[in-house]
Amino acid sequence: MKTWLLIFALILISFAVRAKAFPVSDHYNGKIFYNPGQNQLLSFWEVLKWKMNGSASIWPDHIANKNYTLPKIEPSQRAIITFVNHATFLIQLKDLTILTDPMFSNRAGPFSFMGPARVREPGIRIDELPAIDVVAISHNHYDHLDLESLKILDAKFHPLFLVPLGDRPLLEEAGLQNIQEL
Repeated sequence: MKTWLLIFALILISFAVRAKAFPVSDHYNGKIFYNPGQNQLLSFWEVLKWKMNGSASIWPDHIANKNYTLPKIEPSQRAIITFVNHATFLIQLKDLTILTDPMFSNRAGPFSFMGPARVREPGIRIDELPAIDVVAISHNHYDHLDLESLKILDAKFHPLFLVPLGDRPLLEEAGLQNIQEL
């Protein structure tokens, strides 16, 4: 019952939040962001109906990782790209290290107890990362914009955070400062 009350509260909050006015573009119609070429924008009620009527997939509780040593870029190499998990990649160039969509939390959701649970640990632990210069965020879904991971990265490395249009306030509210909105 508590879960349903929480979901209902989040629904009410989502109706109260309004998008900031940005220029109309191929992915923003003046009111909402959307994927270019998308045939249909589903309403909240259509998504809720789909979630309520759909069948859940069976997922394992845990998948073990193989252990590998984190490669370090050699002078003869131009770049090393290491898959960390989901959409997280560590990109090491000679003079620049980039991390994409860092997700190191145990759940992808608004709270530590809510949202899909991690099945596989990241291929690299957050405390094993080399110095990060830039963190690139593709979009603000919980499995791509993990604020807790961003806070840890900011405290440890103070990287530049590159975020999509409209996401700067999310990071600022979390206390991050070195943000470039694109």
